[in-house]
Amino acid sequence: MSGHSGITKTKYRAKQLYHWKRMSKDVRNYVRSCPHCQQYKPRQQKVTAGEYTPHNMSEPWETVAVDLIGPKPSGIKQYKWLLVILDNCTKYVELFPLSTATGAIIASKLHEVGCRHGFPKKIISDNGPQFISKVYNEYCKRMGVKKSLTSPFNPSANPTERANRNLENDASLFFGCPFALAPLLNRFCVRKSNRNFRSNR
Repeated sequence: MSGHSGITKTKYRAKQLYHWKRMSKDVRNYVRSCPHCQQYKPRQQKVTAGEYTPHNMSEPWETVAVDLIGPKPSGIKQYKWLLVILDNCTKYVELFPLSTATGAIIASKLHEVGCRHGFPKKIISDNGPQFISKVYNEYCKRMGVKKSLTSPFNPSANPTERANRNLENDASLFFGCPFALAPLLNRFCVRKSNRNFRSNR
């Protein structure tokens, strides 16, 4: 159960392969006593809900959210950044390790995803320099994509923030160390592929 999820998901996955007496209790105790979870996973504290801005969607890949993780310590091929592209409807995530993060590169990766799944009508992102660059703005205008920039004071408005946190937590547990773009990243993404992650390397 290395690199496991929470109690509920770990029990579900374990029951697909195994069965023994007091299985639920054993899994619950294992997850609660896991030293890696205590070190890397944040506390799930309830917070007061802020104003919710709905993102109306009628089909997958109509609205996507993008974000960058990094810069991280260089891994294979000097990758320092991880571009996260999330379909806001299905929560399917595509990952692109990058050595540099520019508006042009992000636009090309969005175009690659669009060719594979369909081009979005709306893209949610923060207002980082890559997402307000001239090249990125021209790409969105040319493709007829509406940009939605989140406030720096409310990063949780970008749906990828939760995906980023889950990704970093799971990767840290998988590697047994703080998340970096290590050579094992592709192996990690393959392992996660049945949980809505796709690696693009």
